[in-house]
Amino acid sequence: LLGSQLPALPALQLPGAKVYPDQAKIDKQLDSGRLTGTRKESLAIIPTQAGELVLPEQRIPWWNIAENRQEVAILPERRLNILPAAGSVTDVGPSPQATQPNNATNQPAAQTSAVVGDHSHRYFWLAISLLGLLNLVLVGALWRARKHSAPTPVKRTAPPKNHEAECFKALQAAAKQNRSAPLRNALLEWARASFERPLSLTDLAREIPDIGSACQQLDNALYGNTAQVEGIDTNALITTLKRWRKTHAAPRAAASADLPPLYPSR
Repeated sequence: LLGSQLPALPALQLPGAKVYPDQAKIDKQLDSGRLTGTRKESLAIIPTQAGELVLPEQRIPWWNIAENRQEVAILPERRLNILPAAGSVTDVGPSPQATQPNNATNQPAAQTSAVVGDHSHRYFWLAISLLGLLNLVLVGALWRARKHSAPTPVKRTAPPKNHEAECFKALQAAAKQNRSAPLRNALLEWARASFERPLSLTDLAREIPDIGSACQQLDNALYGNTAQVEGIDTNALITTLKRWRKTHAAPRAAASADLPPLYPSR
């Protein structure tokens, strides 16, 4: 799926705390034909009172492509004990007007402002710590969920010089099987080796119009879930490609062989 197709996490409502969600980060990656979408959400939690703060259980449904079934990733409930800030306003002594002369009333007011600023500072770092902990738990759960379904990375190696010829031999062998899926895959692999870039059957039909009908029929067989090759003259297909290779692939290879050396000798 694209990252924009992934559902958002449910809204979090916490009594005794303010929740400030950040904007979701959405991304996508394409590796070896496999599309991977990501959606990252983070939020800041700032407690507004002392006591127990409960982070409720989160359930994230996902589809296990390895076992072809739906599963649920669970972030368990967490309970945090929020302590009162040291030197809170409730701990301040009697009113300064009752114990101090009028010319000294500014000093307790300044102390009270400092206490309030200290509260905000403590809440800020507490919120940062809670946010980091929540992100670690979420990443760990998603990593464990994807560990069993993620494919093993394929090491890419440079194709050999005779890769196109080998792919064409494989295409000839697939044409004799009278099955649409092997023929389609072999044709796409040969096209990739011949044109040195990935091509769809529609792209290949534009490059070689003489096989356009066969390409369309192979696509129809794929989307129609037809296993057998129906209505495709495989012998004519191979003959047309042989003729095309003689008139296009051979001159291109000869031109590459006739290139002057990078450092000509005198």
